[in-house]
Formats: sequence, C-alpha cells, structure tokens
Amino acid sequence: MKTFKALLVLLMLLLYQCAYVIAAPYWVKPGVEITYIAKRDNAYIQQQLEKGTVSSPDDIRTTSLVYLRNGTYYSINAHNTSTLSFRIASIKNGYAIVQVFLDLKNVTVSFEVPNGSKVSAFWDNDSVLNFTCRKLLSG
Repeated sequence: MKTFKALLVLLMLLLYQCAYVIAAPYWVKPGVEITYIAKRDNAYIQQQLEKGTVSSPDDIRTTSLVYLRNGTYYSINAHNTSTLSFRIASIKNGYAIVQVFLDLKNVTVSFEVPNGSKVSAFWDNDSVLNFTCRKLLSG
C-alpha cells in the first residue's frame, strides 16, 4: 500500500510540473525585449597577450558565426562590443513571433566563392573592418 501511495504522489508531482513546462512564462507578452551584450574587455585581452594565450588582439572575438547564403558560407567575426536582442513582436495561436536584432562592431567577413561567381553584399560596407574574398579554382 505504501508503494501505491508513493507512486500516486510521484505521478501527481509529475503532472503538476507538466503545466509549467507547457505554459509560457508570465513575462512573455508583446513588446518584451531581452538583450545580451558581449563587451570587449581590453584588460582581459592584455592579460591573454602577456600569458601568450593569443598572439594578437584580433584572435579574441566577441562574436563568431558562420552564415550560409545562396550556397556560400560566410565567416563573420566581431572584435568589439556585440549586442543580440530578442523582441516579442506578437503572440498568435499560442506562438510568440520574435524579432532578432544583431549589432556587431569591428567586423571581419570572410568567404570563398568559385572563380567567376558574383556575391552581393548583405552588410553595410562602412561597418566592415576587413573584407576577404578567396576565389576557388574550378575543377
């Protein structure tokens, strides 16, 4: 009988917790914004240079991502403060429509394209620190 009661209590606890897993948090409503900021820390960079962990300040990045667009992989690195924001635009049929904003400073974009291919920039050229396009030989 004790085993049955213990199982019943365990089942009730599990069912009780399920309601919280399925429901959205109380703060999920249109207009709510969450922001993550990765700041460049010059003291940390200097410390890593002195330790020999890195050979150049450019080896330390606040953001590093790979973006695939039209069959071309772009390597995007930011070396200064980066901001990633999520804003809940609306809620429809129980789903949150979320806008994402990514603001990068001191950015380097690298990519490779087959020789003769043209690539259109999807970034603001005034905001890019270094631009590298390596053309691959065909065949």
